[in-house]
Amino acid sequence: MYPHRIRLRGPWECEPLARFVIGADGRKETMTTNLPAPRRMTMPGRWSELGLKNFSGRVRFRRHFGYPGRIDENERVWLTFAGIEGTTEVWLNGQFLGRHEQTMQPFESEVTELLDDRNELRVEVEGEATSGGLYGEVAMEIRLAK
Repeated sequence: MYPHRIRLRGPWECEPLARFVIGADGRKETMTTNLPAPRRMTMPGRWSELGLKNFSGRVRFRRHFGYPGRIDENERVWLTFAGIEGTTEVWLNGQFLGRHEQTMQPFESEVTELLDDRNELRVEVEGEATSGGLYGEVAMEIRLAK
């Protein structure tokens, strides 16, 4: 039955990379010191609900996973994001998949040729204190090629 979904829930590595603060002149500044410690988070969720309360800035999420079983020639693997809040950049195994700026909108990328036996998905999100994070499910979908 298609599509076959493999959910990428469970523990994700989470590392704050930069904090946004409002400077004396009222402009947003980026600071890379005095950041919260890296941690593990169970996704999906907004970072304010998962241990980064009141944090505005850029956060890197990483998830490792294996090859999704036998993929036939007539099948393709898609990486799907049901909802991310904030400006997002996505990499799979070091290959940049794209930048997504429409917050709260689902998006996807076909990744069949990029998959290895062991894979690393990296998602960097810039967001505000109450809304940043991977609040929707991240999954792989195996679909029939068209």
